[in-house]
Amino acid sequence: PSGSYNSNTGSTSSSSCVTCPTGSYSSSPGSSTCTQCSAGSYNANTGSPSSSSCLTCPVGSYSNAGASTCTQCSAGRYNPNTGSTSASACVTCPIGSYNSNNGASACTQCPIGSYNSNTGSTSSSSCLTCPVGSYSSSPGSSTCIQCSAGSYNPNTGSTAASSCLTCPVGSYNTNAGSSSCTQC
Repeated sequence: PSGSYNSNTGSTSSSSCVTCPTGSYSSSPGSSTCTQCSAGSYNANTGSPSSSSCLTCPVGSYSNAGASTCTQCSAGRYNPNTGSTSASACVTCPIGSYNSNNGASACTQCPIGSYNSNTGSTSSSSCLTCPVGSYSSSPGSSTCIQCSAGSYNPNTGSTAASSCLTCPVGSYNTNAGSSSCTQC
């Protein structure tokens, strides 16, 4: 019957018919083999009678031909596409982001006030707080922007250029990224 095969000649009983394994199907009675599900799809059931039993791999995963499950992309990687056919579909998270879960369809951007200069990060702790003398006003930053010379910022984790304060009368600084001004 459909969903099974028999690769032997001269069989004398229905017990010679073998159920198709996971990752395959047989749509024709009298088949001598089962057909593998194509790469990018999977079938977790045995004895499947049609190609519609092969389901498309979801985002965050991929499969080779004949798969019973899809393989999830590892943490620090993502795949926004369905039906992917190889591990190369799993893309490394870019700088300014991270992904701590397997099977992700996207990476999470570091919040404003922080940065991450590494690719493939697997934890939110990869997003470092901007140090004094700087700020980050955009999510997903790879660096923090230093306050210009003549200004300062005594706080960490600042999220706007307005965090950079102008040195008051009677003081100065000559370096970008300062946390204070020097009195005259």
